[in-house]
This record gives sequence, C-alpha cells and structure tokens, in this order.
Amino acid sequence: MFTPTKLIFLAVILAVIWFGYRMIERRQDTAKHEREKTSSDATVDMIECKKCGAWVDAKEGCSICG
Repeated sequence: MFTPTKLIFLAVILAVIWFGYRMIERRQDTAKHEREKTSSDATVDMIECKKCGAWVDAKEGCSICG
C-alpha cells in the first residue's frame, strides 16, 4: 500500500510542483512591477506655450516659436 519509497517519491513530486508554482508567481510579479514602472515613467509634463498656444513638453519648451 504506502511504502516509504512511494511516500518519499510523492513528497518530492509535491515539492517540485510547489516550488515551480512559486517560481512562476515570482516571475509574473516581477513582470507586473516592470510594466508598472515603465508605464509610470512614460508620462510627460505638458505646458501651453504663451506665444502660440501649442501644448509642448515642459522640459524642452516650444520648438514651434523658439
């Protein structure tokens, strides 16, 4: 019925499945954090040019009127 060899083999299989599941979860969490990090860095502060009224990058200034 349940021999020590079968029980050890079952424990090893369960450990492999458990650690594999944890490794997959960790990779998904890392990928999720990377996506959140890159999406928040992609925003640009915009200001309206006082001369021409165009919306431009706040750091670069207006390239239309100079």
